[in-house]
This record gives sequence, C-alpha cells and structure tokens, in this order.
Amino acid sequence: MRRKRISPCVRFPKSCHILVGFICFTFFVQNSTSLETVEIFEGLPPGSAVLKLKRKPGIVYSLHRDSSTADGLSLFYIDSNGVLTSKVTLDYEDERGNEFDLLVISREISKAEGGFGSIVRVRILDRNDNPPKFPNDLYTCSMLENSGIGTYVQGLENVFASDLDSGKNSVRKYSIVGGNEAGKFDVDVKELDGVKFLRLKTKAPIDREETPFFVLTVKVEDGGIPSLSSATQIRVNILDENDQTPTFEPPIYSVAVSENVPVGTSVTQVKAFDSDVGTNAEIYYYFKPEDEFF
Repeated sequence: MRRKRISPCVRFPKSCHILVGFICFTFFVQNSTSLETVEIFEGLPPGSAVLKLKRKPGIVYSLHRDSSTADGLSLFYIDSNGVLTSKVTLDYEDERGNEFDLLVISREISKAEGGFGSIVRVRILDRNDNPPKFPNDLYTCSMLENSGIGTYVQGLENVFASDLDSGKNSVRKYSIVGGNEAGKFDVDVKELDGVKFLRLKTKAPIDREETPFFVLTVKVEDGGIPSLSSATQIRVNILDENDQTPTFEPPIYSVAVSENVPVGTSVTQVKAFDSDVGTNAEIYYYFKPEDEFF
C-alpha cells in the first residue's frame, strides 16, 4: 500500500494565514538577537537617519510588516541597504509611545521570502520642549489674619503644575515673583507619588486692616537647561479677627443742658468706629457704670 505524500504547498483558509503570520512574528521576536539599541532625541525631522546597518554583499533589508509593529512602521522606514530613517517628526510625548522594537529582516537578494530576523530597539529621548503649566490662571484662597508664621494657606491643597516632559525636564520648583513686596508669604513643595504640590505659607504677621487681600504671581520652573516656566495668580483673602477696639470720634464730648428739661429730651449724639468687619464691627452703646440722670 503506497503512502500519499503531503505537498508542502498545502492551502490554508485566510484565517489560518493570520494565525500563521502571528506565530512566525512571535517566533522571530523570541528567537532573534537584538541587533542594536538606538537612542535618539525627539524633534528629528522626517527623513533623518536613525541607524545605518552594516552592508553585506547580496543582502537586502526590510521591516517586518506585521500588525504587531504597525506603530513602528508608521514612524520608521528602512531601505534595502539597511538605512533606518524617520517618516515623521519624532515626539517623545507621542501617544503611540517612545520606545519601539522593530523587526528587521535581512535576506539574500535572490530570494523573495525567508531571511533572518533581528530586533532594533529605537528609544526616543525627551527634550525639554514643553513648559510646566498650571491648570488654571487664577486660584482663590483665604486665611485668618494674625496667623502664626509658617501657617499654610487653606484652599490650595490640590494645586500643582504638570509637565509633558519627564525626569529632570519636569516640574522642579515654585516661586513667588509678584505681589509679595512686603515679604508676607513663601512657597514650598509637597511631593506625593511623584507629583509636586504647591504650598503657600506665611512668612510674617498679616493684618487685615492693613491689607485685606493679596494677589500673588507664582511661577513654576522645570529642571531643563535652559529652564522653561509659566505662571499663575493666587488671590489670598485675609479673614477678619476681632482684634480692633471701637473708638469714639472725637474721644471726648462736652455738652450743656438746661435744667428742668423734660425727661426724654435729646442731649447729644455720640458715634464710634470699629476697623473690623461684619459682626466684629457691630457697636453697642451703654453707660458704665449706669447713670441715674441719663
């Protein structure tokens, strides 16, 4: 009984082609040695050479066009001589990522298929091309007058600037650059999970009757060279404390009244002022001690 030989060119359904292609790509990636890791700074214009592979007689190069490397293929191109170039201006902040493993196929020029696969890892490095920014142009907060030195202003607990850059190119420090001529405030940073939150605190006693509010200009800087920055404004409303004594104006009244005037006759009117506000400025009049005639 003769055994039937199976032809190597068996036709598979289209769905099988996709599966086989994926298996082949996985095989290449897992069984290829990394050819080289290339680090390049973002901002390179289209057509910039990223890597030049060593030319070998009779060998041509290409990028494996599997969907697994679709993002890389939209950013890079390799010619038959092994020159890897950029297709677009490379951006570290690109949502597609900043590190790509490209499967480079090298094969003999006389062959249309097959070849040897190697991985080229392209790592895009960050440039300081984005200034740190606050979400809002103005923040409003408040604090009680006469607060002790070093008291943190309430209402800014969730305020921070963000930066699309990373590492040393991200947010480094905050500073007050306007509205603090009297030196009443200072800033520092509270870092939590890599986020640098702005904190504003008192540096000297504050009297609401002297200045009822402050408008501070706060700048944020990153750590790049040169450094990039932006600014926001913070309005600090000073809340009243009942620290002012009401005073008469004038402090002494002198009046004359005729004898035998009827009871209930108006003699004079006095007036006092209080520099506090709200209920702290409400004034009540009475004799101390009580007087039997008035």
